[in-house]
Amino acid sequence: MDAQKLPPSHAEFLASVDLFSVFTRGEIERLSAGAQSRFLAFGDTVWVLRSWSWEEAAPAEPMITLQYRDGKLGGKSACNRYFATVRAGEMPGDVVVSGLGGTMMACADSVMADETRYMRQLAGANKLGFMGGQLMVNWAGKDGQSGVMLFERKGAR
Repeated sequence: MDAQKLPPSHAEFLASVDLFSVFTRGEIERLSAGAQSRFLAFGDTVWVLRSWSWEEAAPAEPMITLQYRDGKLGGKSACNRYFATVRAGEMPGDVVVSGLGGTMMACADSVMADETRYMRQLAGANKLGFMGGQLMVNWAGKDGQSGVMLFERKGAR
């Protein structure tokens, strides 16, 4: 599909779910202005986890964050800092997360439970997209569970 021939709102959506494809400068320039800014701003944004799922809010503290830069994800996983490698999957919006690791400080049991949950869900991340200005990270666990985590830009509240 050629995003340039689609209405801007659809072009923006296509660009937003294809975040980690290898775009050439010419391909980025052909995107609509809104899609360009969304694509280019993704890596400059710190995203804060707001919901574990559609029905369950994430705790406001400690803050869990996600940021993309140069093929890597990183941020704060409740208690510790984490890092991972991310690459595009086979279909637009599909991602493969690997090499997930982090620092190893100890925190309160409730904080460590949030961290363990986040790291498990992030390890299973398989699709990224946007909806209503929020970043959606779909995941599937090895235990058969799946869901979507919702993030908003840091400072958006």
